[in-house]
Amino acid sequence: YNTEFENVVSGSDDGFIAVWDIENGRQLTKFGDAHGKNNKLTAGTFDSTQRRMVSAGSDGTVKIWNFSNGSSLKNLLGASTKELQKQVDKEVTALLCVYDPTPGDVEKPSFFVAAGWDKRLRIWPDDRTSDEENVRASRDLPNRYLANNATQKTHGDDIMSATYDF
Repeated sequence: YNTEFENVVSGSDDGFIAVWDIENGRQLTKFGDAHGKNNKLTAGTFDSTQRRMVSAGSDGTVKIWNFSNGSSLKNLLGASTKELQKQVDKEVTALLCVYDPTPGDVEKPSFFVAAGWDKRLRIWPDDRTSDEENVRASRDLPNRYLANNATQKTHGDDIMSATYDF
């Protein structure tokens, strides 16, 4: 649900994103192949301003969209230093926008977090001022250091859901 525009957004197995008017139930817009041909939509969230939408596909792609016009703005990539790839390692099952909504003089940073079948949390800063098309994760938890630490408990199976409450 988008509180700014009072719309509901849905994603489907056939890769379409649809926006619905909550008052009358009418479909306002729909666009397909959001994550490439034959890729399902697996997760979604909005940024802290509700003006950008983030979605994930079954192929591991994570994208930021302009919610007003549906244009793709950025690709969120894994933290790997390999040559630029257009995806994280595995299917993403949960997306969150983490931010502090407390009013103040200084705007507090917000972050996008993805979880999924690779047993990791990927964290990206929400840098609205950057024009970069591809953004690498700033943190990738658990990283190899945490995974090798016998005292650190990490996810042993796929992460199927996540939530954030402020």
